[in-house]
Amino acid sequence: MPNAVDASIQKRLYEYWDEGEIVEMLGGISLFGYLNRWNDSMGTSIEAGAVASGEQYLGKHGWESGKHG
Repeated sequence: MPNAVDASIQKRLYEYWDEGEIVEMLGGISLFGYLNRWNDSMGTSIEAGAVASGEQYLGKHGWESGKHG
């Protein structure tokens, strides 16, 4: 969660990436967090291929398409 980054996490990030890379990473994470909330609120349908992959790889862990199926 981007808003849960504390000084310890920030220090570890800067060990591997520069400021620009971190900004891009957090931008991507934040964008997908927004899209996840949007799709959940709208009950957006999932493409057949994605459902098949979800069932194949995540079904054994309890994944279901739910309202998105």
